[in-house]
Amino acid sequence: MRRCARAATCMPSCRRCGLIGYRQLWNHLESGALLADAVEKAVIATRQLARRQLTWLRAEPGAEWFDAFDSGTPERIAARVAEWLQKR
Repeated sequence: MRRCARAATCMPSCRRCGLIGYRQLWNHLESGALLADAVEKAVIATRQLARRQLTWLRAEPGAEWFDAFDSGTPERIAARVAEWLQKR
């Protein structure tokens, strides 16, 4: 990002620089804000995005939830995908 900022090839308005983390780091580089503050703001933005995604997914009809920490989950997902493909 520093090289990009020095070369003026990337502006804060570009699509890539609007991603979580880029925006906060860009602010850090441009304004001299503390890096720790930029990292904290990026973590907060990530949590906010995750909350919005969960809200959207919970409203999705027919969505199935799998426990990511269960060691048997990959097999259950594979079986569910195979079942879904057979119905198509």
